[in-house]
Amino acid sequence: MKAIKTNKRYKLVIEAIQNYIIENNLEAGDRLPTENELAEKLQVGRSSVREAVKSLEVLGVIETKAGEGMFVRTFNFLPILENLPYSMMFDRDDLSEVLEIRITLELANLKKVIENIDDEHLKKIELVVEKMKMARKTNDIVAFVEADERFHELLFEPVDNELLKKLLGIFWTLLENAKDFSKLADPNLPAGYKKHRAIYQALAERDHDKLYDLMERHYEASKKHIAANQLKVGV
Repeated sequence: MKAIKTNKRYKLVIEAIQNYIIENNLEAGDRLPTENELAEKLQVGRSSVREAVKSLEVLGVIETKAGEGMFVRTFNFLPILENLPYSMMFDRDDLSEVLEIRITLELANLKKVIENIDDEHLKKIELVVEKMKMARKTNDIVAFVEADERFHELLFEPVDNELLKKLLGIFWTLLENAKDFSKLADPNLPAGYKKHRAIYQALAERDHDKLYDLMERHYEASKKHIAANQLKVGV
């Protein structure tokens, strides 16, 4: 390890620790140098090392065990995803690209949904559609958006893939932090309810082609709505 000479020490300490893991071919469970040893090798203060260690723990790269030391952790993508919505609020100007990712993921997993869904789960989705119906009658946009989110959450629950669920959840997190949130819901609630009712019926019939077509058209409308309102991410 080379000595670090910069004002942004903790960021370079992070990079140095990552390089150390790679260069020494360390694997999950292997022990890392102590904070004191790292501070001495890199010629930085312990506070910089401590800050870097905390960041790497959040990212799921290392773990600290009380009384034992620091160890390389089995890679887990979920901690990165949990912090992604926060960082994206500052790095993105709009939701369009995020929506494109969501569309690709959801359409690609519709077959798995149909293969795994049972009647009990279909009933849960039907109840959410009924909530949309009530929100439509009272013109409650917030309640409709909440039901919309729950609809899509339940739709992909039968797919046993936590990473997929996290990725899909990012869209809603960004949506809820968008400026002019009230504009995100299409004001035409009757049409929105009708679309989701049709999607539910295609799912109940286990008709993949029909379901795919309805979902694709639903997203095309969402893309146009977001583009038209120039919705921005951020507070």
